[in-house]
Amino acid sequence: MEYIAIILIVIGFLAYFSAILTALVVVLFSRLWKKNEHVFQTDEFDNNPDIVITLVHGTWARKSKWISPNAAFSSRLRYLLKPCSVITQEFRWSGRNSISARHQAGAELAHQLEENLEKWPEARHFIIGHSHGGAVALKSLTNSNICDQIDGVITLSTPFILYQARAQNIFHTASLRVAPFIFMSTILPSVLLYLFQILHRVEPAIYLFGFFSGVWFLIVSPAYFKKFSAKLMERLALPTVSSEKVLILRGTMDEALLALNAAQAISFSFNAIYSFPAILLQQALERVSIWSRAVLRHEQTINFSLFTMWWLSLLLAIWSAANNNIFSLGIFVFLAVTFIWIVCRSLLNDGAEGGKILGGLLVGVVSVPLFALLSILAIPLGYELAAAAILLQVSAEPTPSGRWIVWHWHPDVSLNPLEKLSHSALYDDQSASLQISDFIRSRL
Repeated sequence: MEYIAIILIVIGFLAYFSAILTALVVVLFSRLWKKNEHVFQTDEFDNNPDIVITLVHGTWARKSKWISPNAAFSSRLRYLLKPCSVITQEFRWSGRNSISARHQAGAELAHQLEENLEKWPEARHFIIGHSHGGAVALKSLTNSNICDQIDGVITLSTPFILYQARAQNIFHTASLRVAPFIFMSTILPSVLLYLFQILHRVEPAIYLFGFFSGVWFLIVSPAYFKKFSAKLMERLALPTVSSEKVLILRGTMDEALLALNAAQAISFSFNAIYSFPAILLQQALERVSIWSRAVLRHEQTINFSLFTMWWLSLLLAIWSAANNNIFSLGIFVFLAVTFIWIVCRSLLNDGAEGGKILGGLLVGVVSVPLFALLSILAIPLGYELAAAAILLQVSAEPTPSGRWIVWHWHPDVSLNPLEKLSHSALYDDQSASLQISDFIRSRL
């Protein structure tokens, strides 16, 4: 009986182990089948295609597989566009999250499109770009000759970066000098010394380096930021393309757009902290200018009265000090009269230069914490747009300005974020591919 029990246990264990092994094989096979379920049998590439489609990946996706001619997306499009013969070409760029990288990629894509147009002059040419690859696709059409020969552009989950210049006045310019100086000369060295204890050995050198760096920013920062922002505005500008040529596909709960919207909220906070005090001070200066014109009518009388009062208060202060009464009423009167004289002299100076200097210093000090916001903005927007946010109000929008054809995709069930991001779901979705093929057919 004991042997029979042992045999039954062994048989049960083997059956249990076999069941687990079988389940693992089924799961692995189902995953492999799922990866290839959308791949259709296609004909060999045609040397004289009817349609040429250039595929552009997005940010941080240089090794992306979906743009490969043998990938499921290309196979699906070739199947849906039959009986037309279709060639898909991949375009790979650096994928860096910066305006300059996308600008350079647009120029390189334009060169590849020129080659395609020359190689297949009878074909209809389309571009499909995912994420920031959509912006790269549109930037490639800056050349009007290429733009006229491209039959359509499809963007998948592309965030369109729009901008407008922030209103600037003298206080903004002053803050562009003061805030970097304070940050570089005091805050940054202190943070470095706190984080890296070994730097305490060269603490004087750290503060000296920070001071001279701050002086450099004090001198050049306004001109640098204006030049830098002007260059970015030029590179952010999209070419004029007929809305009939563009199909914009968007998805629900796009993670990238959510991150960019968070950055947009930070940009609005930046605008409130940076611009609001400067605007208030500018309005105050305008009010001071009105007062100045009123005071100028009685300039001689005011000057004589202030001069007399100041000298009398000075004599009173000297007498109080001689009697060892430092905190006497005489000292207080002298300081009050001196302050009033300075204010009145500023009013008599129609430019109110003293107010401008003090206001600029105030806005500069208030703006120092904004460097922390800029560092956070650099994550979703890239370092260039984060720096340009000082002079530009930046937003991520679902479409460029104007009227466009938009198809909004909504999945039947919520996606598992461990398997797939909504941001990358469009090029794997058959309904999206159907919309793309219908758009391409409408442009033939």
